[in-house]
Amino acid sequence: MTSKLSSDVQLLDLLRASEIVKLFMVVGTREQNITEEEMPAAVHIGDDVIPTAMNIGEEVNPAAVDSDLDVLDGGFTWAEAPQYGETTGGPQMLEEEEKEHFMTVGCDPTGDDPTGADEEWRYFKTIPDDEVQKRKRARTILEIREFDTETVLDDEATIRNDFFVPHTSHDKENPIIKVGDTFIDKDAFVYNIKQYAIKNQFETRLEHSDKERYRARCADNNCNWRVYAKKLHGSNTFMVVKLSGFDEHTCPNTSSGREASTAWISEKLKDIVKEDPTLPAKKLQRRLEKHYDIELSYFKVWSGKKSAMDDLHGTWEDTFDMLWRFKAALEECCPGSIVEIDCKKINGEMYFSRMFVAIRACIDGFLAGCRPYLGVDSTHLTGKYKGQLAAASAVDGHNWMYPVAYGIFGKETNSNWTWFMAQLKRAVGTPPGLTIHTDACKGLAYAVNKVFKGDAEHRECFRHLMANFRKKFKGDVLKFMWPCAWACTDRRYDTLMEKIATASPKAIPFLNTHHKLKWSRSKFSKECKVDYVNNNISECFNNWIKDDKDLPVADLMDKIREKIMGKIYTRQVIASRLEGYILPSVLHELNMKSRGLHYEIQKSGAMSGEISGITKEGKSWRVAVDIQQRTCGCGQWQILENPALMQ
Repeated sequence: MTSKLSSDVQLLDLLRASEIVKLFMVVGTREQNITEEEMPAAVHIGDDVIPTAMNIGEEVNPAAVDSDLDVLDGGFTWAEAPQYGETTGGPQMLEEEEKEHFMTVGCDPTGDDPTGADEEWRYFKTIPDDEVQKRKRARTILEIREFDTETVLDDEATIRNDFFVPHTSHDKENPIIKVGDTFIDKDAFVYNIKQYAIKNQFETRLEHSDKERYRARCADNNCNWRVYAKKLHGSNTFMVVKLSGFDEHTCPNTSSGREASTAWISEKLKDIVKEDPTLPAKKLQRRLEKHYDIELSYFKVWSGKKSAMDDLHGTWEDTFDMLWRFKAALEECCPGSIVEIDCKKINGEMYFSRMFVAIRACIDGFLAGCRPYLGVDSTHLTGKYKGQLAAASAVDGHNWMYPVAYGIFGKETNSNWTWFMAQLKRAVGTPPGLTIHTDACKGLAYAVNKVFKGDAEHRECFRHLMANFRKKFKGDVLKFMWPCAWACTDRRYDTLMEKIATASPKAIPFLNTHHKLKWSRSKFSKECKVDYVNNNISECFNNWIKDDKDLPVADLMDKIREKIMGKIYTRQVIASRLEGYILPSVLHELNMKSRGLHYEIQKSGAMSGEISGITKEGKSWRVAVDIQQRTCGCGQWQILENPALMQ
């Protein structure tokens, strides 16, 4: 008997015929097993009745994710595509390879591996622009002054003639200084005088300065402007004793920037680098010059930025000592977390060598709810001390990036990677079907083999493999490589390998010698259920933390912890508002792929049969499907265990 599917409902009913459907949503530790009896009845999408528990609605704005979690209602909408930037995985492989003619058109309509990083925004509704501006409204100058801590008397007020003398409050951008004004110490006085001179575009010349007195005049010999301040008895307070009026200036304006000392620049840059520490000195130089209409040297601005960073985060040398405080605090607040710090002894002195961090919540979430897949890679640090930031990332039920562990070390050596992988194995063990995906780094390949000793499948990133392959081979052989990586059956893999050998006889020995790891889906384990041929999930992590790589080591470790904590909270909010048993991302993909299908079904049993159809290119195909055994002749169901992705 031959029948034809006339609507999406029949396909969905066929897929729901499986006795057990198992879906995961990871937030900390969470796993649900759903049987057919527990499946919700249906929802209406247009004129069709779709058996699910989630509605697919209008597009949403990603800008609402971080700051507007509190405005979520009970339901969700699903966006078609992000409204910002490109995905970290780069262009779709389908588009890239077709443009470069390295593949047969239509051989893999699904394109490249998905890269699900930072897609939580899909669940959040758009906030009107006027509401966002209202929430982000800055305090007025009056509000700031009302809460200015500098207007409050110090606990140890300065003493002059047995009377308490409060410190005068000044506008840091436009100070108005007069006789009798007091400052907390000499540094505060000098800073305000320099700001006063820069704002009024003149230069000062120091006549005398010591711990108790300060005397200066205008740099122009023909100008009579003077200032004199001294330290009050019994305290550090400086008071202005004599100050010429501004109308006594007879010198021309100047914008040389001589008054802008390193200390002044450091003070001006603190708020800027606190918000964005990645800004280079050149951009900071241009910003200060434009704002204050002065000329500054690059070296002075660079020194000012360094001083500001030291004041905010401590010196680089001090942050290494703070790592032990970070370790103690994390282990106390999150028992079961693994924080290892390794040091080495050089000439009798102990030096920091490497560090590993695995938060207990991340470990539990990976073991309880993620598929046993880990992408491992490292990226260069860009701060004062160079090194590598290594990370192991998984994928959750949404195919979103899920950080499991991270660490730092000096170089990508066999020793460092072996130490990191040993700590990773200590954290997650070797769950059944564990797969580790890496690039072509030899040190990492050595470490995976030495630590896991065959207990984990080791894949090589095919994008890196192709980068090396293209250096050696050109021409028609390239068009068979990607289809060979995407092949899900041994028969198709062998056919394509024969074509590669025919096009370039030296290609096969090259692959067998230099790329011995698994890189084709036909060779992947059927337990992992992740069919990625590229290690894009590691690139997602590297892109996620790229703006923090120049921070001191202790601040970097803590910043990543903060970002992980925020991501877990965001996904907890999403999970608490999910309804039913099918993730909206899965349902959305299923609906998109099932539209306009015209398949013919020849049943061979209650749960098995033969499905045939015609591709967009007019080629006919036919595969055997066994729903009870969860197998398909094309091989995709066995590798991915997601019938929605089958062609």
